[in-house]
Amino acid sequence: MKTILFSYTQKIQYNTDQVLINNKQIDDFNGTTAESFAYEKAREYYRSYLSNHFENYIILTGSGSSYGIGAIGKKGKIMSGLWESVKTSITEEKLKEFCEKIHFPYPEDGKSGDLEALLSKANIAKEFVKYEVEDCINLIQQRIKEDCSLTLPDNSDHELFLKKITSRKLKYPRVKLFTQLSQSQNRHESLYREVFQAIR
Repeated sequence: MKTILFSYTQKIQYNTDQVLINNKQIDDFNGTTAESFAYEKAREYYRSYLSNHFENYIILTGSGSSYGIGAIGKKGKIMSGLWESVKTSITEEKLKEFCEKIHFPYPEDGKSGDLEALLSKANIAKEFVKYEVEDCINLIQQRIKEDCSLTLPDNSDHELFLKKITSRKLKYPRVKLFTQLSQSQNRHESLYREVFQAIR
């Protein structure tokens, strides 16, 4: 079962033909799939929850908040997708050689590696290893930068979300939004920045 919402009061899980809400099985999906029904229930929960007014409101987001979002045919990737993109871009052979030279374990059995850990190790190793470490780091970071340079689609979830949480009474403190700054992704959640520019 995949868990898509886990809060103090609500838990939503689903698989191909089952939905559990607070561990209770739901049999009627209103004519949709289990996945669509589960996500709609999660959206209903968020709509209700975010309509409340809280005095203190801090949002923490990570790189996954741009997954599947983007216009012009380029969508945000999760870390495994970025690994595969890097592997394709610089070739698996070169990536394996790079990992070997800096003594980083290359993932086996088709698994994706940890780009964050790889680049951290590479930045340390470049001072000691006589190999094109700096060049490989630059190639990897360039590929990641290209993959993570996204265009905000119209009526994006990011825009709707930020408009919702910034619609606050003046007596409340301003909303603080912190996004993950990742060495491997070399971005500050560019879609959020675009939204802020659009709605200022």
